[in-house]
Amino acid sequence: MTPRRPPRLRACALVALLLVLAAPGCAWTNRDNRPVWNAFEQNLVPDDETLQWVTAPVTIPLGIVAIVVDLFVAHPIQVMDDAWGASTDGWHDIDWQAHYYSQTAFTLVRIPLTAVHLVLSFVGRSLFDIRPFTRGDAARTDELPDAPSPHPFPPQTPEPPGVSPADVTHSASDTLAWLVALRTDAAAEALAVDDAALRAAWTDELSAAASDVLAQDDAVARLRVRRLLLRVAPPPYDVDPVAAFSDADPRVRLALAEDLARSPQRWSARFTPLRDALLADDDPVVRRVARELLGREGNP
Repeated sequence: MTPRRPPRLRACALVALLLVLAAPGCAWTNRDNRPVWNAFEQNLVPDDETLQWVTAPVTIPLGIVAIVVDLFVAHPIQVMDDAWGASTDGWHDIDWQAHYYSQTAFTLVRIPLTAVHLVLSFVGRSLFDIRPFTRGDAARTDELPDAPSPHPFPPQTPEPPGVSPADVTHSASDTLAWLVALRTDAAAEALAVDDAALRAAWTDELSAAASDVLAQDDAVARLRVRRLLLRVAPPPYDVDPVAAFSDADPRVRLALAEDLARSPQRWSARFTPLRDALLADDDPVVRRVARELLGREGNP
């Protein structure tokens, strides 16, 4: 009869199995979550392979220390704000004036629930690679109106012969009026023009009007214009889509990244510079979403 495994060994085996299963989602697998290791690797690990072997007795112990500091100090500090924001998010939407008594009574329950959520969120974000929490920012692009079409980046094809001079003139005048309206009203009525006709009708006057809107402080207006520029691709955006994408607001850049991810043209050579710009974006949320959606060809 086979002797039973001691309970302690069974528990250790279970813990080891859970660690193996969780390894792909470990926070340390994301380069953004290991600042100490990144600094160690960039500054102390030599590029030459021979020197790497020579310095191994020193760099290997230092590397282990860097990993431990990242796991138990640096990354937990990084996620403290995210854990706090995710745990207290529900407090921002309380309508005290309309429901003062019920909300006051529920506060006695809300406080311990928030504390439990804070602990779980902090532990989970410390151990696993969880997307940063961003309230009302890049993570919540659903608040930006004017949703993109199913194919926001159509393939660039020669102008069809059916585009008449009247269509060109009509598209130019309607687009100019729409751009002028956006200067004062970001929620202006959606522009309904034929992309091919507008591409043929594009003039310096339209470029100047679009530049005026892009210089505005309203992120929604800028997003609507940038979507138009990326979709229609007038000069110079036909050869430089990054120029249409580059916006100071990460919400705008993320919305455009999600547009590109929905496009059947996302892997075309024309958008390679735009994909590269998204994957190297300064904002960690934009960078992470771009990696998830556009990190390698064949993503769903």
